[in-house]
Amino acid sequence: MKKRYSKQQRRTMILEAALICFAHKGYNGTTTKDIATQADVSEALLYKHFPNKMAIYAAINDFCIEEGSEVGSIVLKQKNSIFAFISSVYFLMYVVVFATPLKRKYKGISHRLFVYSILEDGQLIEKFHHSSVLPCIQAIRQYYKYLKSQNHITETTAAVDNLIWCVYSVAAMMTIFDLSDKELAFEGSIKNSFHDAVIFALRGLGLKEQVIRDHYEPQQLQDYIEDLFSQNSAV
Repeated sequence: MKKRYSKQQRRTMILEAALICFAHKGYNGTTTKDIATQADVSEALLYKHFPNKMAIYAAINDFCIEEGSEVGSIVLKQKNSIFAFISSVYFLMYVVVFATPLKRKYKGISHRLFVYSILEDGQLIEKFHHSSVLPCIQAIRQYYKYLKSQNHITETTAAVDNLIWCVYSVAAMMTIFDLSDKELAFEGSIKNSFHDAVIFALRGLGLKEQVIRDHYEPQQLQDYIEDLFSQNSAV
């Protein structure tokens, strides 16, 4: 006898199945039959929850982005400080490289989905950019200006928004290399490489070396971000 699921549970199962299918075949290569098979439901039942494939894809957009956006709204609305600057840079890179706790169980599935989005219509990556990346850029820019006024930033002719975009690009490339089962780029685990990448990013943004030494505490930052996700999921 098959287990009975609530309407919401069925909907979530279909979205999780769609996430896997879209990540491995892309939007164009996935059919509603593929999704129904992956979710172990009939196509008829699938259509009771979603009228078509596009509706599923639109729901996936929210499914992939909502969790990180809620925590990000806390991280990115701190008072001006060295910790606010460092934690916002850390958050941007952390969410890109490791994904949010809810998505992490799919082991790279959401990252593959973003890559397919870039290659296809770009809707998912564009929504992620506007809902998650742009707020990070705006917050980091604000904290950057404050730290510069406090003489914690090295003078540069580079535009700060371009520097922040480079930070995002480094994190994005780390995720792409990590999609392979082979060790293509990192010595040791990606977790260890990640901390070096954050230091690289902070230096690239012009944060002075002594400030980094005095204030960059990777374990404290990781605990801070993970605690925020835990509190958010408990609400």
